[in-house]
Amino acid sequence: IFGVNRLGLRFPSALASLLSIVLLIWMSYRRFGAQTALIAGVILTTTVHFITRHSGRTGNLDAALTLLFLLFVWSLVSFSETKKVLFFYLSAFVISLIFLLKSFSVAFPLGVLLVALLLIRPRLKWFHYGIFSVVLATPILAWAVLRYQVDGLNFFSEMIRLDLFLMSKKTVDGHAGHALAYLKILAVYFFPWCLFLLYLPFHKNKALNQSQNEKPSFSLQLNGFYKNPIWALAILVPLLIISIIIETKTEWYVIPIYPFLALMIAWHLSDILSMVVGRRLKLV
Repeated sequence: IFGVNRLGLRFPSALASLLSIVLLIWMSYRRFGAQTALIAGVILTTTVHFITRHSGRTGNLDAALTLLFLLFVWSLVSFSETKKVLFFYLSAFVISLIFLLKSFSVAFPLGVLLVALLLIRPRLKWFHYGIFSVVLATPILAWAVLRYQVDGLNFFSEMIRLDLFLMSKKTVDGHAGHALAYLKILAVYFFPWCLFLLYLPFHKNKALNQSQNEKPSFSLQLNGFYKNPIWALAILVPLLIISIIIETKTEWYVIPIYPFLALMIAWHLSDILSMVVGRRLKLV
């Protein structure tokens, strides 16, 4: 559209980042209200790593990966809330798109899917999982057939060797780091919002208290994490575990979790702001 220049290179990733922000605000607004949505949008928009580092402004695929991952989580949340199996099938289609975009990054959504199914325990029959598998596999198989006609198995063998075995077992291109390397990345590129992550385990959200008829207390809010802000446990734990296991510690592995960190922080900040001001923001 824009020719072979910087704008043409960066426009798709910039658009994907913008759509991620819009989708996050919309999801937050529908589930938690205008105040939480506004705060979540501000947090994600001011996250340096999400905008400038291997993402929105740099023409990299991680911006589109973040958008697809957000769509995947939205489809799962919608399935959990409405019980409409079409959203479950939509999540399968988005998973296939993630594989076509960045191959074995598909391990992230598959891990989230497994944990989410254990949490929500949907009443699905075997044929539902069969249709899910068909929807997931069809785009991938169609691509594989077309790709095989170009150079046979050469591309697939190299993809498996580089993306699956080499990056998981060895350090590639100097991207080394210890098991807690991603905590350092969050401390540097998610500042100052990362400071609120230290407080979240001790904050008792008012809305959660009212729903469970509990008094405010300082305790780990494991129930609140997955029952209210779209199962943060189901989203964050697989992402972080897989990232830690992989030997190649590239900083952009954590980019897809920024929208969910923003939502977690916004949900609690909105509660604190409401207690200070005495009411929640409403959009006309």
